Amino acid sequence: MFNFFYLFYVLMIFTSLIYKTFFMMWFFMEFSTMMFFFFLNKFNVSINSNIVYFLMQELSSLFMLLSFVMDLNFLTILFVVLKLGGVPFHNWMLKITYNFSWDTLFIILNLQKVIPLIFLYMFMTNKFLFLILLNVFVSMFCMLNVFSNKYLLTVFSLMSLTWFYLIICCSKYLLYLYMCIYMFLNYFFLLYFKLNNDLNMFMFLTFDTFFFILIFNMISFPPSMMFFLKVKLFNCFMFLFNNFFILIFVMMMMILFSIIFFILFLNHFLIISWKKVEMNFLFNFFLLLNLFFFFI
Repeated sequence: MFNFFYLFYVLMIFTSLIYKTFFMMWFFMEFSTMMFFFFLNKFNVSINSNIVYFLMQELSSLFMLLSFVMDLNFLTILFVVLKLGGVPFHNWMLKITYNFSWDTLFIILNLQKVIPLIFLYMFMTNKFLFLILLNVFVSMFCMLNVFSNKYLLTVFSLMSLTWFYLIICCSKYLLYLYMCIYMFLNYFFLLYFKLNNDLNMFMFLTFDTFFFILIFNMISFPPSMMFFLKVKLFNCFMFLFNNFFILIFVMMMMILFSIIFFILFLNHFLIISWKKVEMNFLFNFFLLLNLFFFFI
């Protein structure tokens, strides 16, 4: 029964991508949110977190609809950002994700953001550069307060919104491409933590190469596929933003900050034992995927 509802929930999300009208997409978004709330009540024990998430989602959807009807595009974008849990409306998301299971957290940080990001594509322009810069600085500050794996992944999601905002100003094709790669990496990142019994990653006693490559992709460390993808995105940004060099500097500082943050982590796992990794299909596919982005 659960598998049926889950497949139907995913189908609702991706069916909404077919439509280009605001009201149809809004309808599918609300329908998928109601289905997800059913999952929350069934599989998440923290009732307070469930209620907070549901209220924030429904109130932001309601005000987003009213703003669209009143032709207030700026307010519409702000309420979409509220639904995404982006800066400056990020505190509610950071406070409740710690109480969710790993499976629920994957849906919240990935699938639940698909339709709102398409709404941003409909309304957002390069005039909202201040929102992008604000998201960069606040997400870097939040990374300094990381105390758990779930909090870390939520901050990663907050940082990734910066790239989504930028890609939205480029093209829908790049948005879908980045979204698929982001979900792919997030799935294995969450799966690794789930299989390690939710230990803090700084407390891991063993480590494997696959997770090492995942981290390099999450922080866009060369020569990962996320690094090459973001380098190609900069070519697109050059023609969209007047303050291109300021934007490049800020984004490079964010990437550098992420790398410096993980130096402590890298220093940690250089002295712990490494698991022997079998060269299975998944591992080979992941390596080939990174190599593919070097040539495109």
